[in-house]
Amino acid sequence: MKHFKFNHMEWAGAFGDLGTLIPFITAYTALVHFNPVGLFVMLGILLLVTGLVFRTPIPVQPMKAIGIVAASQSQLISQNMVLEAGLVSGVIWLFLAMTGLIGWVALHISLEVVAGIILGVGLSFMGEGLRWMAESLTVGLMLLVLTYFSFVKTQFPVMFGLLLVGFIWMLFGSLDAHLLETIFHPSFHFPVFKTGFLSLNHLWQVVFILALPQLPLTIGNSCLALAAENNRVFPDRPVSVNKIAWSLAGMNLVSPFFGGMPVCHGVGGFAGQVRFGARGGGAPIILGLILLFLGLFFGDTLARLVLDFPKPVLGVILFVAGGELVFPILKSIQNKTTQALAVLLLTGTLTIWNVGIGLVVGLLLDGFLRKAKT
Repeated sequence: MKHFKFNHMEWAGAFGDLGTLIPFITAYTALVHFNPVGLFVMLGILLLVTGLVFRTPIPVQPMKAIGIVAASQSQLISQNMVLEAGLVSGVIWLFLAMTGLIGWVALHISLEVVAGIILGVGLSFMGEGLRWMAESLTVGLMLLVLTYFSFVKTQFPVMFGLLLVGFIWMLFGSLDAHLLETIFHPSFHFPVFKTGFLSLNHLWQVVFILALPQLPLTIGNSCLALAAENNRVFPDRPVSVNKIAWSLAGMNLVSPFFGGMPVCHGVGGFAGQVRFGARGGGAPIILGLILLFLGLFFGDTLARLVLDFPKPVLGVILFVAGGELVFPILKSIQNKTTQALAVLLLTGTLTIWNVGIGLVVGLLLDGFLRKAKT
């Protein structure tokens, strides 16, 4: 039991990845109309299982490419398409895990293409954030400036601050008696098993616009980088790329049937939890129990809170989340060769318009340039 402590350090580490979870949960609920019960309950269960299986603070995160495309193109991407994309991702990862091809694929995915996709989806998220901020542009820009200075000068957890501002706004604006009643009178809800999202009508869009563009990002972030960092920090509890692939397959083959979003692991969330003090499986278990409790007993409250959440504040949250993806890529540009920079920028530019096209063109250009150089 030495890897399952629940002391104050594990509690602090449990919240080290909320900066990733909060904006995606908010976007999925407010923009793509997910039921918070399914989101919170499945996320809670998956975190519990992850903590027990890996025994290190490996997080469960939203698949960022799918989430950002769904949020930024919510008029075109339906909830059923997102659920189906999660299932398709699960099938892909099951194939990669069963055949052992994940190692071969990892060697042949260009890091520049992965970086370009991250850049493009991050810029899309920032654009969507500006669109929501436009509802009250002055307030949105003021919050954005305050967010920047609070993070740069004090390292204050900005997502907590933005959520607090949003809830205070609601308290003096749209909070009503019915919502207060749901807070003080919780009721039990469990996500309903569903298969209605399965359809061949939009399968090509699900595969080429949502699932496949996510693949290189997940390979780089959830498999290669996470395994390397986990094994560096916790050499006594190593994980293999193939074990992570099995985990990704299992999570996404189950989660969509109960209304859960497409999920992965991630090295950023791992680093965040370790930075705040997590050293074992206790941190993901703690967060999992909290989310499971909220989903089971406060689903109605969560739905109302998210739907009534002030749009300018939501816009700032989305903008900041996109910026966290974009700025590390921009910092790395000065160290790129001309060839790598061309692949990265073209992939990123096309990804803003269409993630699938960005992926395909980026891979083709990278392959052509490598062959020409050889």
